Amino acid sequence: MHPAHATNWFRSYLQTYLERDVRAVSAIRDLLTFRRFLSLLATRHGQILNKTELAAPLGLSVPAIGQWLGILEVTGQILLVPSYIENLGKRLIKSPKVYFDSVNAKWRLFATRTTPQSSMAAARRATSKHA
Repeated sequence: MHPAHATNWFRSYLQTYLERDVRAVSAIRDLLTFRRFLSLLATRHGQILNKTELAAPLGLSVPAIGQWLGILEVTGQILLVPSYIENLGKRLIKSPKVYFDSVNAKWRLFATRTTPQSSMAAARRATSKHA
């Protein structure tokens, strides 16, 4: 598929996901902020989840971030992988790592946060580090 066609397809997919799937499972009214949240979360692919770091730049509360992460899990967009520690008590309180289910979707979301020329290269570097 030609890169321009792929970009258009992904934009349409993301718009449909936001308008249909997200609204079907939640009462999110500010889809623009949710889209910014997706792009910000894409930069954290493969890293330990820190809800406070996600909430601050978006002007959201930590509980709101938790709800939005739940929406992404329910709709199959992300996986939250719990830390593995032999001590069950510590395992339950440690933060999970966040992974996008589709690496292609992850680097395209990441690409929306950078300039068009550098976006693909930067996104691929980020994906190769954490995939």
